[in-house]
Amino acid sequence: MVCIAVRAVAVAMVHLGQVSRFASVAYRALSCFERWYRPSLYLKIENAPYMALVIEAVGEPGPLGLPSISVAHYGEQNGDLMRDPEMCFELVKPLGCDLSLDPYYWRNDYVGVEQWSHNLVRGNYVALVELHGQHQRFAAGWDKNLKLQGFADAFMDKSIRG
Repeated sequence: MVCIAVRAVAVAMVHLGQVSRFASVAYRALSCFERWYRPSLYLKIENAPYMALVIEAVGEPGPLGLPSISVAHYGEQNGDLMRDPEMCFELVKPLGCDLSLDPYYWRNDYVGVEQWSHNLVRGNYVALVELHGQHQRFAAGWDKNLKLQGFADAFMDKSIRG
């Protein structure tokens, strides 16, 4: 999920000296996730005329207790930052499967919508299966749009901010 985020983080890892340039970038990004994940992770990809894409570590684990990242476009309205949209993903590795980013949160401040497809509620894990499917489909479509808009090519050294 969200290959642009994976590629950007993987390139950041290369620049931080954590993986070989000759390795498969996406595979290395996911396979090294827990090793490079840190609270200060922050990437900002500028790609005019589009809103910047921000990829950052979430300060606390996701609903399953796994490391998480936020991927968002930010706009501004009346001096306030507005997410358009923001999605949060946990790194998951089901038995016998590859690592992947699994969406659990979607928010758009311009329309006033915030959705959790997986969450902890009063100590209980709650999964909304249909909403999770919508989040997965949205993430796949958004990833496709980000590629078409050139965000993968726009990633540069100066995108690594933390």
